Amino acid sequence: MTRLVTRQAMSTGAATLALAILCSTAVWAQCVVPDNGGGTVTLPPAGCAYLSPDEVHEIIDGLPAGTTIELAAIHQDFICRKQGPAGICSFPPPFPGVDCDQPGGSLGGEQECSSSLLHLELTGTGVLGGYVRSLVLPVDFETHTGPRVPGAPVQSFPTDMFRLQGELFGDPDFDLLRITAGTDFGLPSPGHTTLTQLPGGNFNVDSFFDIEYRIEFVGAPGGLFDGQAGTTTATIRMGTSPCGNCDDNDDCTIDTCNEATGQCINEPLDCDDSDPCTHDTCGGGSAFLGGNPCVVADNGGGTVTLPPAGCDYLSPDEVHEIINDLPAGTTIELAAIHRDFICREQDPSGVCSFPPGVDCEEPGGSLGGERECTESVLELNLTGTGVLAGYSRVLGVPVVFETHVGPRNPGDPVQSFDTDMFRLQGELFGDPDFDLLRITAGTDYGLPSPGHTTLTQLPSGNFNVDSFFDITYQIEFVGAPGGPFDGESGTTTGTLRMETGDSPCTNTPVDCDDNNACTLDSCDPTTGECVHEPIVCDDGDECTVDSCDPATGQCIFDPLSCDDGDPCTVDTCEGGVNFLGGNACTVPDNGSGTVTLPPAGCDYLSPDEVHEIINDLPAGTTIELAAIHKDFICRKQMGTPSICSFTPSIPGVDCDEPGGSLGGEKECSASNLELQLTGTGLLGGFSRTLFVPVEFETHTGPRNPGDPVQSFNTDMFRLQGELFGDPDFDLLRITAGTDFGLPSPGHTTLTQLPGGDFNVDSFFDITYQIEFVGAPGSVLDGESGTTTGTLRMETGDSPCTNTPVDCDDNNACTLDSCDPTTGECLHEPIVCFDGDDCTVDSCDPATGQCIFDPLSCDDGDLCTVDTC
Repeated sequence: MTRLVTRQAMSTGAATLALAILCSTAVWAQCVVPDNGGGTVTLPPAGCAYLSPDEVHEIIDGLPAGTTIELAAIHQDFICRKQGPAGICSFPPPFPGVDCDQPGGSLGGEQECSSSLLHLELTGTGVLGGYVRSLVLPVDFETHTGPRVPGAPVQSFPTDMFRLQGELFGDPDFDLLRITAGTDFGLPSPGHTTLTQLPGGNFNVDSFFDIEYRIEFVGAPGGLFDGQAGTTTATIRMGTSPCGNCDDNDDCTIDTCNEATGQCINEPLDCDDSDPCTHDTCGGGSAFLGGNPCVVADNGGGTVTLPPAGCDYLSPDEVHEIINDLPAGTTIELAAIHRDFICREQDPSGVCSFPPGVDCEEPGGSLGGERECTESVLELNLTGTGVLAGYSRVLGVPVVFETHVGPRNPGDPVQSFDTDMFRLQGELFGDPDFDLLRITAGTDYGLPSPGHTTLTQLPSGNFNVDSFFDITYQIEFVGAPGGPFDGESGTTTGTLRMETGDSPCTNTPVDCDDNNACTLDSCDPTTGECVHEPIVCDDGDECTVDSCDPATGQCIFDPLSCDDGDPCTVDTCEGGVNFLGGNACTVPDNGSGTVTLPPAGCDYLSPDEVHEIINDLPAGTTIELAAIHKDFICRKQMGTPSICSFTPSIPGVDCDEPGGSLGGEKECSASNLELQLTGTGLLGGFSRTLFVPVEFETHTGPRNPGDPVQSFNTDMFRLQGELFGDPDFDLLRITAGTDFGLPSPGHTTLTQLPGGDFNVDSFFDITYQIEFVGAPGSVLDGESGTTTGTLRMETGDSPCTNTPVDCDDNNACTLDSCDPTTGECLHEPIVCFDGDDCTVDSCDPATGQCIFDPLSCDDGDLCTVDTC
């Protein structure tokens, strides 16, 4: 039974590169075989390849003078020939179906009967310059080996290729292509094999044959060799690698063999993907050169030519299937290897969507990178199930395909990009089992086949290729008359992943999740640092408190509470003022879901009022003091400050503690009172700026740390600061605070912002006392006095308006007020009483003035003297 693979022209350079890669890649070069349980190995060595790196088979006879066809060969895929006597072998296996070797043979050891595949890369010279093809030729052969000593660590013995033959019929170029070799055919092919046991128990196989071969060909009518025929005989050495086992059992090294020196090379695997946002490690679990490795040379442009020559695309866990139109419960499974990629410079098949012309790749394609036109071999291992159980064949289907790839950056150590199998088609005609076997795939055929490829540069400069396609395929078949599928035909569509490459590298993304749903967590691709951008929940409404729920990441827009705790004000939110404009006060969370007071970095102002010095100045003369209270510092450096009513419980560490007159906490602080002095009256033109250091103690009511809005009463309990020796003042002392008999109540509202900080809206209605003594020689020389007044000092800015309840009943004879407990209006009548019984006392409702009219004692009798 013959298997046919055809391929048309490609460049000689591409063929040479493909063969060079095959011959230099470690997975091809090494031949390591497990102990067969008898202290030796079964020959020929399954899984190994015999190569001839420096020589090629040739067809010379029958061609024009100066013209040859060179056949670069790889002999591989050895299978024990145990299914029955094969015509090629000189002996029938003694136990058909069980064994395929037995003692004996020309060398006195044993004789083996096997089948295999001979992969041939055909290249023309002379008038055939430019002719290139790939063929897979099935062969059967018999080898003889000399005696060996099983169990010995080194077993060295002669070998002989006793018989070998394989042929093709009906090929488009060859009506016949037959290769014959072997001593028994008069073509002496002696050899030698050395088995060296390795530490793990396996054997390294170092083996060769000096093959004398005969190649017969007859050109096919209408083909390139129409009318030509000939027989060429020559000798070539085919052998396994001279290296021992180069596998150091470390998945994190690239293990290769230097064919020239026989030395092993174990290069560290570089897992760095140049992305600072990944943790790059080399783990393992499967040896890097186990599985299905794909290592390709740099094409000179800092990247690789795709598809990767010398690599195989496999589907380890899935198979193509023919199901439709077969008997129920019956399938044909097709285990596929996609290999032998060659640049498709000419495409008479019409599969590719663009004319290759000079090259077979060009910029463009559906993914914006490039597109490639290529031919290859789809090697199919067919296995029947159901009524076809026992059916088994190997077919090589020639295919042409076009792939598209996304953009990449040549020169980068890691290049990762999307790929797409755009078109693929291949078929066989005239096979003994199939009149037609056609395979179609590709996105442009309505069979989506996306994929991805990652190229990782290795220390040697080569690239590891990790690539896959999720292929949607369609298989059409028509059974051949007289074959097992006679009368059967059908079309089956399915999807499977075909992939190449194997790597123990792990590139784990940096975990930047801070477990806060209210941040957008990412990794800075430049520095590798985690970035946590807060979700901004701003609805543009100044009358809502906008926050993010840290559990869900949902924005919350709570109505702003403008309640100042005073029942005698009408509390409304009017907006019109930027919530964080004006004298904004924003303070970070102190780590406890609230802020430390007084608010560091904020200023308390009195925009519409000023402190005043009035008493003991000339009539009509004042000194106005516009004040800014700022630079708040925790008062913990001096142990027991004189101004504060308490010693901080941990001197030098803290300056607030629970307690105080409002039941929350009390704070001891120092600050600066910046005063802009302006004279009036006789002091017109007097202007100075003074900084008075002050110490103060505030009390605050209870609050609930963690709440997005915390609203509570406050009190300026004590405040005092003074200057001595100033050019204008021998003494300037300012005193305030409830505990000094100068009531200074206030209120504070903390509102959490989307970023986590708090807006502070706070005020105190300060009752102050200013004492001064003018300095000799100054404008205030000889002046002194004490003035008491009240004004509001505030920080923050809010759209809230707290309008006093209007209790005016338009009766000037009542004292109108609001009950601070209930919020009800009180109208107390003005009492006009002068203590004189001889007056009638009343209140003028228009003016509110008391009227004391004389009591009239006139009784209307002129005969009486009326007196009061």
